[in-house]
Amino acid sequence: MSLSVQGARERAEYAGWTRSAQHAAAAPHGARPLLVLGHDETVISGDAVVAVRDTGADVLARVDVGLGPKWMLYRTDGSRPRLVDPPADLTRPPTPGTVPSPDSPSGP
Repeated sequence: MSLSVQGARERAEYAGWTRSAQHAAAAPHGARPLLVLGHDETVISGDAVVAVRDTGADVLARVDVGLGPKWMLYRTDGSRPRLVDPPADLTRPPTPGTVPSPDSPSGP
C-alpha cells in the first residue's frame, strides 16, 4: 500500500494496515502495519493520536488542524505530521465485525 504525501515527491510505503492498536503493537519491529484511526465520517482528536504513538507504528488519522478535517500521517521517526491522500479503502467507515484480530496479517 502506498500513500501520496502532499507537497512532496515522496510516497509512504506499507506492507499492510490495521485499525487495531493492539495488532500494530504486537507486530515485529520493522514490520509494523500502518495504524489507521478514523474514517471519512469521523475526526480524531490529537489526544487519541498521542495515546497510540507508543505502538511503534506510523499512524494515519483524520484530524482537524484548523482548516477542516484532513488525513495526516504521523511517523514514528518524530518528523512533523504530513498531509496525505490515502486510498479510498482506508477511509471508508469500517463494516461491523471486520476489525482484524491480532492474528490477522493486514487490514480488513
